[in-house]
Amino acid sequence: MKKLLYIVSFVAVSLSLEAVDRALLKSAKSGNVEDRYKVAIAYYKDGSEKNFLKWCKEAANGGHIKGQYNLGVLYEKGSIVKEDTATAIT
Repeated sequence: MKKLLYIVSFVAVSLSLEAVDRALLKSAKSGNVEDRYKVAIAYYKDGSEKNFLKWCKEAANGGHIKGQYNLGVLYEKGSIVKEDTATAIT
């Protein structure tokens, strides 16, 4: 009986985390700048450079300071994007 309870609990936690991810993405798509940055970081941690860059740009263009900083670093170092010092400092 205890094993079944643990399995059910684990499934419930997994489903609720998935729902949070959907809610976060929905919020980011609707314009929430903080959530755009959170989505960018989630993609970064997942190893999806293309999606990280997309959402980092979205956050930066919305005025998110950490998004702007990270985007500048990407352009300065030539990581993911072509190195472009002029873009990095703007």
